[in-house]
Amino acid sequence: MDNAEAQFTTALRLTTHQELWAFIVTNLASVYIREGNRHQELYSLLERINPDHNFPVSSHCLRAAAFYIRGLFSFFQGRYNEAKRFLRETLKMSNAEDLNRLTAC
Repeated sequence: MDNAEAQFTTALRLTTHQELWAFIVTNLASVYIREGNRHQELYSLLERINPDHNFPVSSHCLRAAAFYIRGLFSFFQGRYNEAKRFLRETLKMSNAEDLNRLTAC
């Protein structure tokens, strides 16, 4: 996980493309969630990943991934109603856009 974090943080620092930024941030958040002990770093990323309001991309797949990350994090924090809302939004977007890979998760 350390190598993945190093590569994602380097890519995040070097990118200027918004969709690539969103892809990197959602994947880096996934790394932090899997590690389980990186709460401060994860909180700072989640402040920037808000698909409801200020998410900088129009890609449905990236927005669905952002909802999934927020839902997963909410679930692990024990905020089950919030997690359900985010995960339902993920499934709704996945089904609407025929994103079969997300629906299978």
